[in-house]
Amino acid sequence: AKRVGMSSKGGEFVMKRSTDVGPSSFVGVDIGGTKIAAAPVTLGSQPVLSNQTKLPTPATEGAEAVVGAVITLVRKVLGEAGVSPLAVAIASAGVVDPVSGTIVSATDLISGWAGTALAQQVSEAVGLPVYVLGDVQAHGLGEHVYGAGDGYASSFLIGIGTGVGGAVVEGDSVRFGANGAAGHLGHIPAHRAVGIPCSCGTSGHIEGIASGPS
Repeated sequence: AKRVGMSSKGGEFVMKRSTDVGPSSFVGVDIGGTKIAAAPVTLGSQPVLSNQTKLPTPATEGAEAVVGAVITLVRKVLGEAGVSPLAVAIASAGVVDPVSGTIVSATDLISGWAGTALAQQVSEAVGLPVYVLGDVQAHGLGEHVYGAGDGYASSFLIGIGTGVGGAVVEGDSVRFGANGAAGHLGHIPAHRAVGIPCSCGTSGHIEGIASGPS
């Protein structure tokens, strides 16, 4: 079966499977605490990513600056893409409402990121539908459908970078849990982290001893 599309409905983000629909193209964006990357992506029997472009994340300058950098990169990709993308798919740091594409909560890695209506702002700027997932959730979904999780009923991915996150995927759907943070294990207490500051503003969490910066 070809995996050729995405949808966000009823609190689930699904990578669709279809045998009778051709490949689809979109702009993929990854927002991390250190850098923002964007590229045209085509989904077919396997995803094809090309001409990736990057900018440093203006994390200390606030949400407006970060959204502005995202829009700049998306416009650059749209201007250079050889096809007409159908949508923009964003993987973002923070806990995301997958229906509205708004950042529900976030640590201080990006100043003022919580509450940002990311999907709405980018969509209004570039004139395309925008889907947003947490960055590790997006990683987990892609790995489950195309990578190491392909063929399994469910999978759990742990993402270690500027922070520590996790994602639960079942039946090609990301599971979000009651508060949108299912699998997000970076802020689980760890006895070896007692007294060590965490990016969430407290201390004693896994992220304080296991993330890239730590």
